[in-house]
Amino acid sequence: MTVAGIVVSLFTGVLSARAGSRRAVVGAVIAAVNIAAWGLFLASPSPRGALAATLVAVTTALTTPSSNFGFDTVRETLPNTMVATGTGLSNMGGFVATMVASQAFGAILEAHSRGGAYSWADFRVAWAAVVVVWFVWLVGFAVARRRVTAGAAPGGR
Repeated sequence: MTVAGIVVSLFTGVLSARAGSRRAVVGAVIAAVNIAAWGLFLASPSPRGALAATLVAVTTALTTPSSNFGFDTVRETLPNTMVATGTGLSNMGGFVATMVASQAFGAILEAHSRGGAYSWADFRVAWAAVVVVWFVWLVGFAVARRRVTAGAAPGGR
């Protein structure tokens, strides 16, 4: 995953710069690739093999650096006096979403397994926590995108 992340990061900055005002949509498409990869991985009622696990891990590594698109958007759209605050909020949004999904995943996994050994079915059910966080992100993205394209300030009323 580290090697894949390093390699794709060389191209992510160029992609972000070239995408310009379409960066959010490009980022959403990249996120959709990650979501689809995990969906395919978890769709099987029986555990996947090492090759499938490797492919989903590499796909995750290849799509994760696009999360940095948010920093470019903050830098380009906010006044200079607010860039540091916007960057911090952008970073914390991703961090908090990850922590909420991780904690909920663990709680669901533990509850579904009834404290016993984890099964493939337990993991598949626990992924609902991640799906909920992705859904919340999608709704937030759609609302924010509509406001921005309608000409409203990202934080305005």
